[in-house]
Amino acid sequence: MLRLKNLLQYDTGKFIHVAILGFLSILARSSYIATILFMAELIFLIKKSKRIAIYSLVVILILFVRIEFISARDTDIQFPLSGKISEVYDDRFYLQTDHQWLCYYDGYISVEPGMIVQISGSHYTPETINIMNTFDYELYLKSQNIIGVIYVNELTVKDQSFSILLIRKTISDYYDHMFDPNLSTYLKLFVLGLDEGEDELKNISSELGISHLFAISGMHIGLLVAGFKALMRWLRVTKEKTDLLILVFLILYNVITGFQITILRASLLISGIYLREYLGILLSRADILSFIFIGFLIYNPYLLYSLGFQLSFLIAFSLVL
Repeated sequence: MLRLKNLLQYDTGKFIHVAILGFLSILARSSYIATILFMAELIFLIKKSKRIAIYSLVVILILFVRIEFISARDTDIQFPLSGKISEVYDDRFYLQTDHQWLCYYDGYISVEPGMIVQISGSHYTPETINIMNTFDYELYLKSQNIIGVIYVNELTVKDQSFSILLIRKTISDYYDHMFDPNLSTYLKLFVLGLDEGEDELKNISSELGISHLFAISGMHIGLLVAGFKALMRWLRVTKEKTDLLILVFLILYNVITGFQITILRASLLISGIYLREYLGILLSRADILSFIFIGFLIYNPYLLYSLGFQLSFLIAFSLVL
């Protein structure tokens, strides 16, 4: 443990290169420019820090194993298909079996997270678009960890189990029941991050160029944490207790927002900063953010093709640097 701590402190400020090589290695699979940049960065690292270069190659190996594992998943399906509903939207839901499926459904049975259901329908397997710079639906689904699309014709509810995402739906239903529809829409946008507003609101915000203001992000977390710290100082609560309460708050907020990437990234960064102080490790914020970035990519390398993931980390790295 002491040796690991010393190595981390010795390489402080350099781990961002591991993140750079990691994402370039993924992009290099389909881009000559990324391949050139990857080779240039790798040669630079070998000359400047062989240990960081070794770390990078280990991460790249793990990323490629993960990509092959995801690509090799069996997309064959036999109906009826049984699974657990994880997320629910207006006309679709996510079904968790051995894999995750995107299911379109407009039937009369109301569904919610945690339901164990049996479905039948038609299966659609998206194919990669070969036209450069166009929307690739297959990559988009992989970035969402979805293996395929099902258009549901029949659905039968078999059982009901607990799901963390049921908490968000319960709060959303409470807003709908207790408040005016317009107020409920804004509450769900700013508190839960649910984009279920009226089409008129979406069109107006897009025309004005302010649609990004309706998306919860790391800025929200920063403001909430800063306000919470100020309140705790006013109440004369110790720093240790304040940090612990903030960590508990971050966990609860991630639960009610459904573990969205932007919120999870900001929460992990704040937690990493507190952990750094607790362990006395001299890591920079860029290092901590790099570890979080690598962790996300190891979980799902195709997250790199998610626009929300790209913008979240691009802005975060820009601010930190």
